[in-house]
Amino acid sequence: MNIAFSKQKLANGLDVLLHEDHTCPIVAVNVWYHVGSKNERPGHTGFAHLFEHLMFEGSQHYDRGYFQPLQGAGASLNGSTNADRTNYWEVVPSGALELALWMESDRMGFLLPALTDAKFANQRDVVLNERRQNYENRPYGLASMALLAALFPPDHPYHWTTIGEIADLEAVQLHEVHAFFRRYYHPANASLALAGDIDPEAALALARAYFEEIPAGPQVDPVHAPAALDRETRLLLEDRVELPRLYVSWITPAMFADGDAELDLAAVQAARLRRADRHRRLGVAELARDRRLPAARRDRGARPHAG
Repeated sequence: MNIAFSKQKLANGLDVLLHEDHTCPIVAVNVWYHVGSKNERPGHTGFAHLFEHLMFEGSQHYDRGYFQPLQGAGASLNGSTNADRTNYWEVVPSGALELALWMESDRMGFLLPALTDAKFANQRDVVLNERRQNYENRPYGLASMALLAALFPPDHPYHWTTIGEIADLEAVQLHEVHAFFRRYYHPANASLALAGDIDPEAALALARAYFEEIPAGPQVDPVHAPAALDRETRLLLEDRVELPRLYVSWITPAMFADGDAELDLAAVQAARLRRADRHRRLGVAELARDRRLPAARRDRGARPHAG
């Protein structure tokens, strides 16, 4: 797939990517910060994911939740965090592009004046509850944590989960969160993508108007952390689950490196084979169930189906 786009770098280091497509009167806005859990360190984990929450809680010039005004303009929006990046996105009607840029630029440049102890404590509790819901209290939820810990050594930035360790989240102080924001959430460590019903020159002018006055922060150097396994490791975890589950994991090439695309294709094919086998087995089970149905019900149209 070849998607035509142009790229400009603002004076403060912000990369702006523009893609024009007038198929629908909407614009996708994506602010991508080049920070994730890889930029944390042992004893201080979970910061990047915590900011995914905090940045929806208001900024200096709009000190309220960020969902309502954008959804009121017809937008869908959210954010996500992983080991390598954090992003915030909106898909807005083309007439609401300026609103989206204003709000994104305000939390990039003016979040900290509105980041109070109360907001910090509230969102930390939300994250801790999210961790309990998605890991400790979910069947097989602790498996991913155990896999990462086994695949990568303790000082490797992929050793811990993006959501962070409970002790680290409970111990973090507001001033540490402020320092993390100043280091990573600024134009020189971010990219802005605008795709859809735009005039590229006009959209670039709006990006300059709303973002270029925000100062560039400190240079963020790439994280280089090679990893390799020198032996096979087997783990046995016991939990209150109905059925056993087997996980098999490898360290694979970095994204876009040689071999990455081939392994992605192999994973897709393996998943398809698994689904096809499951569908065949479900079809056989359905056929067996149908044969046990009373004759009157079969006559009303229930028929065996083998996938």
